[in-house]
Amino acid sequence: MPAVRVLTTGDLGVPAQAKEAVAFAVLGFLSWNGLPSSVTAATGARHPAILGSIQPGAGPLVLPEPVAVPPRYLTICEVNETLAPA
Repeated sequence: MPAVRVLTTGDLGVPAQAKEAVAFAVLGFLSWNGLPSSVTAATGARHPAILGSIQPGAGPLVLPEPVAVPPRYLTICEVNETLAPA
């Protein structure tokens, strides 16, 4: 087996304590944009599926049109502390 470099999420700038929050944010992003987030090879499903649902609050919920091309990369950036919610 060729040499493989193994990295932790911390090596990539995501603390281990935040990886579940990041995973749910990615799932939410995919669902919000009408993109499937299941991997048929891993789940055994017949076709890709959008996971979860988004429930409206008191007012009507308007979702964006599904994107034509799914994203290929995820870039995680540091938040500017002056822009972070208080």
